Amino acid sequence: MSKMQILEELEDDLRWDEAFSSSPDTLAKLAATAMAEYHTNKRSHFFLPIPLQ
Repeated sequence: MSKMQILEELEDDLRWDEAFSSSPDTLAKLAATAMAEYHTNKRSHFFLPIPLQ
């Protein structure tokens, strides 16, 4: 991996950190919805059938 790729990855990580920190309530709601769908076996089409451990 080149230095430029590493820098791009770090910048991307920072953008994700900023996005997640600005919307914790939204993320919590999405997580709760996903868990409810998982437990009722009513997953949305974009969820992969990966069992939780």
